[in-house]
Amino acid sequence: MDYIELELWRIFSYYSLHDKSINPLILQVASLRHILQDSNILDSNSKFIGYWGGRNYLEYVKAVFASKEVVTFSVFLKFLTNLARLRYPKHHLDDECLKLLLMEHILPLACRSLPLETRGLLKQCFTQDVAGRFKDVLRKIFVIYSSSNQASSYNCESSIRTRSYTQSVKEDRVRPTMNKLAYSNYLLFMENFKIIKS
Repeated sequence: MDYIELELWRIFSYYSLHDKSINPLILQVASLRHILQDSNILDSNSKFIGYWGGRNYLEYVKAVFASKEVVTFSVFLKFLTNLARLRYPKHHLDDECLKLLLMEHILPLACRSLPLETRGLLKQCFTQDVAGRFKDVLRKIFVIYSSSNQASSYNCESSIRTRSYTQSVKEDRVRPTMNKLAYSNYLLFMENFKIIKS
């Protein structure tokens, strides 16, 4: 993946995660509007700013996506190419049009997620000490959230939290350990522990 494609992926993933999408590999069509507004392509009323061939954005999106409600990364890239052609009709090459759109609007203005380097943090003595002390409890929490039924019934704010948690832990002792956490359960964990707002 080259640098520009990586930046576009970071933009795509930022907006898909802020969609509260259950699948971070999919962007809601409605979020395209946010990308274009942040990139100074649309105004707050979803109207194109500047020359766009007299097109109405909502009609354009309906024509491009028809009945689709979600967008994959490859569809997002095709959408940007088509949008670039609309914005720069005098340029005959798609690559030129796309380059202008990206350099003037998308890359300098759109929000993006910047990955946090955690490997170094995980190797620090303090982190390893905390993880060592709370390993059993952390593992039990992970097991609760890796099981859909228990995670959805787990209510972090209820006064029965400790009781339902300990009951779940006792039940988990007989079950084999889970090694994967579904993204939807990860979001549930984040919401329950007030790391993100629901």
